[in-house]
Amino acid sequence: MKNSIDALGRRPDRHVAFTGEMLSNAHDVELQQIVYEAAEELGTPIALVNLILEHNQFFKAHFGLPAALEAARGTTRDVSFCQYVVRDGKPFYVTDAKEDMRIPQHLVEHYGIRSYLGVPVIANDIVVGSLCVIDTTPRSFTEQEEQALLRLSELVNARLAILSTSSRQKQVFLSNTATAPALQTIRQSASPIQALSDEGLLATKSVAQFLRLVQYSLNDPTLSAEAIRQELKSAQTAIDLCENSWLEVSASVLDVNDALEAMEQLYDEQPDTQLHSVLEASRDLTRQSTQSIGGIHIVEPDGDVTLVTTRAGAVALLTNALHQLANAMGELSLKGGLRVVSEKAAAYVDIQISGGDLPQGIYNGVREKLWAFANSDPALRLPPSDSALIIRFLLAG
Repeated sequence: MKNSIDALGRRPDRHVAFTGEMLSNAHDVELQQIVYEAAEELGTPIALVNLILEHNQFFKAHFGLPAALEAARGTTRDVSFCQYVVRDGKPFYVTDAKEDMRIPQHLVEHYGIRSYLGVPVIANDIVVGSLCVIDTTPRSFTEQEEQALLRLSELVNARLAILSTSSRQKQVFLSNTATAPALQTIRQSASPIQALSDEGLLATKSVAQFLRLVQYSLNDPTLSAEAIRQELKSAQTAIDLCENSWLEVSASVLDVNDALEAMEQLYDEQPDTQLHSVLEASRDLTRQSTQSIGGIHIVEPDGDVTLVTTRAGAVALLTNALHQLANAMGELSLKGGLRVVSEKAAAYVDIQISGGDLPQGIYNGVREKLWAFANSDPALRLPPSDSALIIRFLLAG
């Protein structure tokens, strides 16, 4: 028998289901009451609400745990029983773990766990873990006991939905705030289009007038060459003006398209996001707010960098950070632009944003404003720094 077994495998599609509130270590009274009732109703010494993450299991609520496990609030995922509940999406029984070849033996050997019943708990339509009861002696569980645990799991699901909704509301607010600079870009790019279109219409009038004069001259040889020459000059000027107008229209349309494409990424909830696309979208979304302070200079790491965070979350956070720092530079009449440098480590990448001679307190002020939103995503951190605003993204894989 093996001490550890990875029965679930890599599942990055599950990352989007977890939020900071769900993974908070804070004592949750409602979930604690549920695990107490589960242990009492099924007559077991231990009960858990257990969230199964990519590499570990987190005891969100617990009753009767050994002291070491209570202090740790979790273990690596490959020694858990609950990973089988997540894998199969249905209740999982163990009547005698010491004799069960399916089960990793680490918890059996170190904590005397012998029997187990776990049922799925769900958040954001994804099985995120289990409500389980555990005994230190071999035993079986009846169908009535399973139904009782399933009934309690519905209460867990309801509580997780509330915790998840709180985080989603923060994400929506962050995304809505990030769209403001993009909407400014669209308004400023779209406003000259009508004027340029009107200029083009006037230019075509001049060209049409010249063509009518030429047509008339074919039938009236007395018309002077000088008159035709004057109309030709006017038509040529009009054509040049028209060409310049359409070049400006084309540039404005491209700016609008860039802003719209970037805004689309604010609503892309797919995990495993490429850092390059996040940086490009954030630059497009803040083009207007950063233009007056010298724009953005981006230094990317070599090779592909894939983030655990969803594209929507990463773009919204980075866009807000750039926008707030650009506004601070503008208020202080600072130039030189913002510098965005990516430094990759083994498990994460740090995005360091700095600008000109910004006072140290500016970075901490922006960090405090963004903290509540970043804290709702377990794959994000905002390490303190006086010389830059640092956004730390957990890497996928």
